[in-house]
Amino acid sequence: MITEAPVYTEADQGTDVRFNCLVTVPEHLNAESLRVKWKHNGHYIHPHNRSDKYTDEDKGQILLIKKVEGKDAGVYTCIVHIGINRDLRNAKLFVRGKS
Repeated sequence: MITEAPVYTEADQGTDVRFNCLVTVPEHLNAESLRVKWKHNGHYIHPHNRSDKYTDEDKGQILLIKKVEGKDAGVYTCIVHIGINRDLRNAKLFVRGKS
């Protein structure tokens, strides 16, 4: 189901970071039931509730983190649900401080 997983990323503090979690829905599954959720260090991210920091695009398959800070470093997990089927992938974000 996940065809392009998020990858390890290094970013300078204050820059924007984009994680991709692109999905192909098999023909036998209902594409309308596709749900993509994200976690940061094991805690769910709610992009629509925290639009100042996180936004998502393309049904959640792209996560944009705006103006990263040290506290944004860690493990990001993309969790894909299509009906009762589930797939997930992790990627780490390392944030470099300003010189």
